[in-house]
Amino acid sequence: GPTPYGCNNIQDNLSIIISQNGFGYRADDYSNDININPQMFSIAGNTVSGIISTNTDKDAFNFSLAQNAIIHMDIKPFSVNVNDQGANLDIKMSLYNSARELIKTFDPANSMSVVVDTVLNAGEYYMLIDGAGNSNVTNYGSLGSYSISSSTGTVLAVNNILLAGKPDKKLHSLNWKINADEPVKLTEVQSSAGGVHFKTVASFSNATSSFSYRPAETEDLYYRIKVISLQNQTYYSNTIKLKSSPSNNIFTVSTFIQNEITVASTQKYQYLLSDINGRAIARGNAQVGTNKVNMSNMPGGIYVLHLVSSNNDQQTERIIKQ
Repeated sequence: GPTPYGCNNIQDNLSIIISQNGFGYRADDYSNDININPQMFSIAGNTVSGIISTNTDKDAFNFSLAQNAIIHMDIKPFSVNVNDQGANLDIKMSLYNSARELIKTFDPANSMSVVVDTVLNAGEYYMLIDGAGNSNVTNYGSLGSYSISSSTGTVLAVNNILLAGKPDKKLHSLNWKINADEPVKLTEVQSSAGGVHFKTVASFSNATSSFSYRPAETEDLYYRIKVISLQNQTYYSNTIKLKSSPSNNIFTVSTFIQNEITVASTQKYQYLLSDINGRAIARGNAQVGTNKVNMSNMPGGIYVLHLVSSNNDQQTERIIKQ
C-alpha cells in the first residue's frame, strides 16, 4: 500500500514481512479452485472455519442437496464484536451450480459478513470464499479467519390452496386454486355436516379445479380440499360452509309401513307401485291432500312408489313393509 514516501509509492508489505522475519504464510487450508478438490461439507446445521491468508488465496467448497430446500448461511469474519468490529477480512462469496456456472456473487457493500437466504433446487453446488475490497480499502489487506454456519429448511411443495363455492339450486358447486411448486399427486373434495369429521366426496389425480354435485344431506355442509404432493405431504385448504337447498318435494310419503302407504301432496298426481323386481302392483290417480295406498294384502319386503304430479314433477320413494 502507500508508504511514508508518498501516496503513490506502493510497497508490498506482505512480501516484506514474510521475507525478512524468518517465517512465511500459513499453509493453505483449502483448495483455491472449485474444479480441483473443493472441500465437501454438509450444509444442514454445519459449521466450517477457514482463513484467507494472502490476497490471492481463495477457499473452495462443495455441498449437495437431496431435495429442494430453503438455505440460510452466515459467513462471518473473525471479530471482537457481533457487528464485525475488529474484523480484517471483508468476505465475498461466489455460488456456482453443478456445471460450475456462476449463479450469484454475495458481496454486500455495507457489511464485511455475508448472509445468504435463498431457495435452491436439489443438486450439487460449489462456493468460493474470497477477501474483497470495499469503498475504503482494496482487497490487498482483506485477510483473516472466518466461519461458515448454515442450515436448511423444507420447501413447501404446496404454498396455498384457496377454496370457494356456492349453492346452485339443488347442487353445491365448488372451485379451488392450488399454488404449488411441483405437480400434485391427489386432490380430494371433503365434506362435513358439523365441520369436525370430514369424509371424501370426490378425488382427482389430474389438474381438476372444480366440482359440482347434489348432496344427499339436507343440512348445511362444510367443505375443504385435501391435497397430497408427490412427496406424500398432505395439505388442506380453507374451510367453507354452504347452505342446503330447501326441500322442493311436492310429496311427503311414509316409507316404513305395516298396512298402508300415506301420501300427502300439494297437487293432483298419479302413482305407480312396483315390487323390487319392477313388476307393477297398483296404479291410480289421487287428489290434493292426504291419500292412502292399501298394502295389507302384500307380503313384507321392499317396494317402489313412483309419483307424477299434474305439473309433471316426479318423485320416487323406496317403501319398506314389515
